[in-house]
Amino acid sequence: MKILAYKGKSVVSHLIKFQTRSQYSHIGIQLNDGSVIEAWQGEGVRRIGNPFVGHSKGTEVDVFKIIGDYDDSKVEAYLYDQIGKKYDYVNVLRFVWRRNAADNEKVFCSELAEMAFIQGGLRLLNGNPSVHSPRDTVMSPHLIYEKTLS
Repeated sequence: MKILAYKGKSVVSHLIKFQTRSQYSHIGIQLNDGSVIEAWQGEGVRRIGNPFVGHSKGTEVDVFKIIGDYDDSKVEAYLYDQIGKKYDYVNVLRFVWRRNAADNEKVFCSELAEMAFIQGGLRLLNGNPSVHSPRDTVMSPHLIYEKTLS
């Protein structure tokens, strides 16, 4: 498995990057078969065969290897169980508004990734995944940059 960190080109991506002081606007999880599971606006949690499906033209994706012990099958099972779960616009807007949001039954990209690895036995970061931006996820000591896709 890999963590994919997106350098999005859309208006929303630019707002997220500006507010979080980061080059990253989105996180996806690439499974061992090459498919990607991500929390995506408008669709919720989805599985796609190509990391660029639905993303703006010109988006670059940094690929990170995950170091540490975790159970792939538990991470994957958790991700598959989340498919169809609604996208959490309120918590994403929190990055723009700088306000806390209440917990709910929706999920956004970096939260999904961190929760999946917690289920597999590896905490990518300390703290609550529902307050971590894509920038925070990429700062995990368990991630090692591999390459950039474009």
